[in-house]
Amino acid sequence: MQKRGRGEAVLDHPIHSIVELVKMISREGLSIQAGMIVLVGGITDAVSIQKNDEIIADYGELVKLTLHVIS
Repeated sequence: MQKRGRGEAVLDHPIHSIVELVKMISREGLSIQAGMIVLVGGITDAVSIQKNDEIIADYGELVKLTLHVIS
């Protein structure tokens, strides 16, 4: 199964997701700190994975990530 998505699937641009996160947590007196990992959200539908599946996230010129599911 192959899924494709584009960055604008996340609130028209992934940075908008970060802006909304900052607004929400700042109301609680919190902030994003250096070194924190921030995920902007999914750009495709969620899919079930099984043992031995291989998941590839290809970001073109940026990076290509491969996940091998072992258990």
